[in-house]
Amino acid sequence: MNMKKQKTPEGSVSIPKASAYMSPQLKQIYQYPFYLKNLKNQLEMQETKAKSIHMRNNILATQKRANYINELERINGYLSEINPSIRHNVESLKKRKEELQRLAEQAV
Repeated sequence: MNMKKQKTPEGSVSIPKASAYMSPQLKQIYQYPFYLKNLKNQLEMQETKAKSIHMRNNILATQKRANYINELERINGYLSEINPSIRHNVESLKKRKEELQRLAEQAV
């Protein structure tokens, strides 16, 4: 490939001129010098978006675990007191406690 380089000021990138012997894809790249830059930016944006989604999912999972643990501690507090006023709810609280333990294990 016989490419002539454009004269550019010192420190800038020189882009070779498109040659008659280049493939059509390479000609397109050299005709539109910002094509590669835009392509790189698009790929970086996709990567950033994927990382952002992954981080958000991790945060939501952590919040869900914390909510399960807080509710479980609240139920354990009620069960440890055993007030006569909540004695009729003991069975439902024990069922909920077992369910929360199962959910907390799955969330990990």
